[in-house]
Parts: sequence; structure tokens; C-alpha cells
Amino acid sequence: MFARPLTDIAERQQAADALRRSETQFREAMDDLPVGAYRCDAEGRITYFNECAAQLWGREPRLHDLTERFSGAVRLLAADGTFIPREQCRMARALATGQSCSGAEITIERLDATRVTVLEHVHATSDMSGGHSGAMNVLLDVTDRRHDEETVRTQATLLDIAGKVAHLGGWTIQLPSRMLTWSDETCAIHDLPSGYKPTLDEGIGYYPVEYRAEVLQHVEACERDGTSYDFEVP
Repeated sequence: MFARPLTDIAERQQAADALRRSETQFREAMDDLPVGAYRCDAEGRITYFNECAAQLWGREPRLHDLTERFSGAVRLLAADGTFIPREQCRMARALATGQSCSGAEITIERLDATRVTVLEHVHATSDMSGGHSGAMNVLLDVTDRRHDEETVRTQATLLDIAGKVAHLGGWTIQLPSRMLTWSDETCAIHDLPSGYKPTLDEGIGYYPVEYRAEVLQHVEACERDGTSYDFEVP
């Protein structure tokens, strides 16, 4: 009969304890957020949601239930009012592709037919082997406060939260000044102090040469059309 070494058992116990502490810290941080937050596993089952998310949805979904995958909302609507099946929502796409999405707008319709408009910040997560382990979605209610300074500041905070979880950098831009607000993760990636706020020209300089024109084109499109949206470059 094979006996497992005591050191191996101790190491496994330490790893399990560390995982429980990490999960507790995660839940405490998410529970205190003034925005909606929820998490799905690789199959799309909701494994966690905070109170703000339940308020935005107008209900509390069942956890770990395959019939309630990707979102706790009764109905999801695009900006033009068209219905979005759960299987086609951004959370589902993030789980299928591993690609994150920040600042995209979507409308939640509740059971009582009331609607709220939110900005989604979906960030895929990976396990130790590099595979998709799930995704987190942070929901910012912009129903009554679009395009104001408070929303910009809150978006920057959300970028920090989501970026630290997914280890991705991100930034927002203030128009017409073209000043950037970098997330803490972006500053860390470039070994710069937290709170660094470069101009657009300075910020573009940190991208590889082949992507700088693309970034500038996206910004110019925002200035020209007066709309906001997100984009990703490597």
C-alpha cells in the first residue's frame, strides 16, 4: 500500500487554505463594490454575484445552474433595442474566445419591464495551465449619468479592478484634451508609478509601432462621431 508523504499532504493543505483565503478576499472586495459584479465558470454557470448585480437584474439567479448561464438578467437588449440571447451575450463570447471586453453598453430588462443601461467590463480568467477557467463581469449603471466626469472616474476604477484580476492593461481618454487615465495594471506593465496620466501622443509611444496608427484611428473615430466604445490591441 502506497502512503503519501506527509510533506506532500501539508503542501496540498497549505494550497487549499491559500485558495480559501483568496476566495474570501475576492468576495469581500466584490461585495463592497458600489457596482454590479458577477462571475461565471468555464461552462457559463454563475458562481458568484453581489447585491448590486441582483438589484440591476431585479432578481437573484440560482448559482451553479446550467439553465441560468452567462447572466442573471431576464432579458438583454442591444443599444438599438434588439433582443440578445444569453448564448450571444458578451460573457458567453468571452468564455468561448478568452477575449475580454471593457466599456460596452447593454440594456437589462427586469421582470417588471423596467430597464437599466449598464456598461459591461467582461474579463476572462485563466487557470494555471493557461486554459479558460471562467470570466468576471462588472456592471456600471449609466442609466442617468452617461458621459459625465463621475462615470469616467468610475470606469477607471473598474479598469483597475478587472485588470488586476485578468492581468490586462487598460485606459480611458478624456476628450477633447486627449489626456489618458491609465489603470494601475497598465502602469505596472510599463514599470511606471500608479496614477500616471500621459497625453495621447505619449501613451501611443508605449505601443509597438505597428499598432500606433490603429489606436489613433479609434480615438479619431470617437472624436468625429461623438460616441464611445472599447477596442483591444495586443
